[in-house]
Amino acid sequence: MNGKMINRMRAAGLVLLLMTTAAAVNATGNAQHEPYIRLKSGQTLEVKTLKALDEQGNLAFENHDGSFIMSRRLYDYAVVPQPSAIAAAVKMLQENRAEAALKAFGELERQYRYLGWAYYCRYYRMMALQQLKRDGEMLQLPDPSEQVKDEDLSAAERRHRWQCRRLQAEAYLHSHQENKAEELWQRIAGCPEDDLAAGAYNRQADLKLSRRHPEAALTLYLRPIFMFERHTAGREYALRQVVRLMREQQDPRLKNFTAMLNQEYPEKKTDQP
Repeated sequence: MNGKMINRMRAAGLVLLLMTTAAAVNATGNAQHEPYIRLKSGQTLEVKTLKALDEQGNLAFENHDGSFIMSRRLYDYAVVPQPSAIAAAVKMLQENRAEAALKAFGELERQYRYLGWAYYCRYYRMMALQQLKRDGEMLQLPDPSEQVKDEDLSAAERRHRWQCRRLQAEAYLHSHQENKAEELWQRIAGCPEDDLAAGAYNRQADLKLSRRHPEAALTLYLRPIFMFERHTAGREYALRQVVRLMREQQDPRLKNFTAMLNQEYPEKKTDQP
């Protein structure tokens, strides 16, 4: 990067510090439909055009004040609307063209790493590898933004990162690395995405059950029931597993949990003990 460009980046930083509040919009507004940049100050800057300049994450953007270059150190994340190339790659995977999708998402992940689509592309890249039954390759993929904290990602990218971790845990299991899978599920169980956390508790419980530790499994299945709302994916499964295990163990709490199951999920009633 030449000295002229560095000076422009510094100048852009000064301009940004002087921007009025009117130039920044709330992320819950129209910013989700237009390119935007979440600044280190917490403000969200809506722009007309946005692109990544280099592998370091420096950006070029245009807004009503003109054209600017922004250093990576000045923002948490940037987002552009879904590029058509990404939608096309998803379609490839849906059409069972996994090899083509894998190649496309590898390039797209690099291209949109700093534009809000890195973990989305990584998730589908891993899905392609899963479809191809190449779990070993999935486990060798480095985190595209390892140094970036979850809180410094957009909400969508943060969720996709956790979804990638879920696929990684499954790959460990399929590769007969159960302890690594279990460690990762323990981590996912603490994530802010309720459905992924519930699923992680259930997968830990499934593993305990496969190792013939029903008491430990029961304890883990109980957690989604009491921690998450009724509509959370994975909660009904956990409750059904609790009822099944309690019936097998002749647990005195069975009647209460069977009643809970029938009340909360009446479409598939379970016989009372």
